[in-house]
Amino acid sequence: MAFELIYTNKKTGEKVSGGIFADAGLLRTEAITYGDLKNFTWDQIRVGQEIPQEQQNLERYGTKTPTASTVQPKQPSSQIFSTNNNEQAEILNWVKAQKPTYGTSKFNFDSREQMIEQGVANYGEQNRQFLVDTIYRELRSPTEPAYQPPSYSVFGADTTGSETTGIDPEIQAMLNALTTGLADLNKRGLMINPDVNFEDEPELMAKFLKQAETEIDPYYSTQLKLARESLFSELGYAGEEIQIKEVELERQYGKRVRRIGAEMAERGFAQSGARRLEEEELAQTTQSQIDAGRRALSQGAERGAREYAQLYGTPQLPQRELPLSPIAGIGTETFTKPSGTRPFYTLSPDIYEGLKGQRQYEQEAAKRTRIAELESDERIKRGIDELRKITL
Repeated sequence: MAFELIYTNKKTGEKVSGGIFADAGLLRTEAITYGDLKNFTWDQIRVGQEIPQEQQNLERYGTKTPTASTVQPKQPSSQIFSTNNNEQAEILNWVKAQKPTYGTSKFNFDSREQMIEQGVANYGEQNRQFLVDTIYRELRSPTEPAYQPPSYSVFGADTTGSETTGIDPEIQAMLNALTTGLADLNKRGLMINPDVNFEDEPELMAKFLKQAETEIDPYYSTQLKLARESLFSELGYAGEEIQIKEVELERQYGKRVRRIGAEMAERGFAQSGARRLEEEELAQTTQSQIDAGRRALSQGAERGAREYAQLYGTPQLPQRELPLSPIAGIGTETFTKPSGTRPFYTLSPDIYEGLKGQRQYEQEAAKRTRIAELESDERIKRGIDELRKITL
């Protein structure tokens, strides 16, 4: 024997199930939570007789021991009931509209079970059992036996403590015990319902957030540090490499300048325009090499910074400074080295300023998921704790 508690949302009028109870205990713990009585009111208890599995098989498949080829996915054990006649009529029309295509390739669903879940999405969890009964009754192949749904009795909230015609005395005693427990919850400002708003409990939400941060943040903080150190090191290595290349380039440049001077002196053109022209060409070629090296360094650093920013955002974007580019002077054996430094790269502030990275979004999503898990655990815990106070 099972009892189901039906509540009405005072704002929307929606009927919701507050949980399934049986003489053996609670059948659906995830539905047991607490809420504010100003939003919901208990108005019905439904009583249903559980049907043995063999009888269910016989009614559904025509045999007590169906084979793998005849078995459909098992229906949910908890029963949800609809009380809105207009909604039931709409569901019936929706199901009948699918009837001509059932069993053909034009059927809009892979199975009746998938259609049931779509119906629950369309019409609400409170209509699940009506959807199950209607779909299995209306959509059946010619060889399937007729579907016989289980019968349930419905009792309003005003039946507390009263005898109901046609109910076994033992069942009536269980019903009375349940309604007495519900009345006690009402007096204490509590109720059993599926919609707890933890936002009304800021201290609890702060506790959940802190626990989620404690569990999630260390991993992402470590990944951020590793990525930042990696990019910082890569910039450092690149800076050292470009400066070593420039030192070697300066040595080669001085050697070429001296050679031009010696060759021109031997030919009697020590102060000629020809020597000047050759030294200018050498300076321009060398300066182009310096600029190309610096440009490649800047582009590589910018590419690494963009990849980092897209993953980790820009608030802690690593940066390094590089001495200003040396200048190859005409006829001088050493480079001119301006004082000062410049950053390795520059990112467009219009795009990258305040950018939040992919890993940051993942971190926030992980914390939201963990908070939702903690809320779910709290709902179940509260439901179990309250169940101890409602003993049938």
